[in-house]
Amino acid sequence: MKRMNQYLWQMERLARATPGQGDSSEGWDRAYENYRIARQEYIDHARKSLGVTEANLTHSDLARSDLVQSPPTAPSPS
Repeated sequence: MKRMNQYLWQMERLARATPGQGDSSEGWDRAYENYRIARQEYIDHARKSLGVTEANLTHSDLARSDLVQSPPTAPSPS
């Protein structure tokens, strides 16, 4: 979990950076991918320690936007 948090903090630092400070989109992409790997390692370890059987989702399935539910929309004013 420590590694996952470190990458999350790195992404926060990159998000708060002033444009032109030398942080590029490659830095963001690398930090995000490292975070995703560390998160998956954490989840795998947690599932194993709890005795939960392996899910049939791949890493790419977890990243698919159609698997993420959108928040409900507020009704439009009448």
